[in-house]
Amino acid sequence: WLVIESWIKPSLFKEEPFGWQEDPFSSWKYTTRSMDEYFYCKTLGKEEASKRLSEHWDTWVTYEDLMKLAEAGINHFRIPVPFWIFGDIQEDEPWVTGNT
Repeated sequence: WLVIESWIKPSLFKEEPFGWQEDPFSSWKYTTRSMDEYFYCKTLGKEEASKRLSEHWDTWVTYEDLMKLAEAGINHFRIPVPFWIFGDIQEDEPWVTGNT
């Protein structure tokens, strides 16, 4: 949940200003604009991206989800961590932080 791409959580990319189209050869839909977090943030701008991503970070994986995993005996899972999570963002880069 710390790195987004359109195939991981398509609903983030279904709202405006992202355009979705049907793939004529399958049941897949694809976005014509943004496919990953870089272009998501670049398209929305830092303020709107931060607003939308904060909601995602707060709800995508919760403490309760982790407790269910633990109760099921799962004691390891992989969390991809993007380099920009540490706040080393240059002025001209679109990344936003807040996912810590």
